[in-house]
Amino acid sequence: MWNKSTYYLMGVGCGSLAALLFAPKAGAAMRADIVKAGKKRRRLVKQKITSAAAAVDNYRIGALQALKHGMPSKRVRALFQ
Repeated sequence: MWNKSTYYLMGVGCGSLAALLFAPKAGAAMRADIVKAGKKRRRLVKQKITSAAAAVDNYRIGALQALKHGMPSKRVRALFQ
């Protein structure tokens, strides 16, 4: 009779046919959505990097103020050596 690979190939064929019949969008619209999602992800990553850099800057500003007011800790002194 038929082996497992034949059933697998028949299932894949039926699944791909069903996906094409019931696809919510055309290929061009789907590619446009993928590009849009990629741009959004890159923008979010850039925002996270910017906010992390701002946090580091704020930490250093606070450490400088601690040095200025004579309250340096070992960690602050190590930061500026």
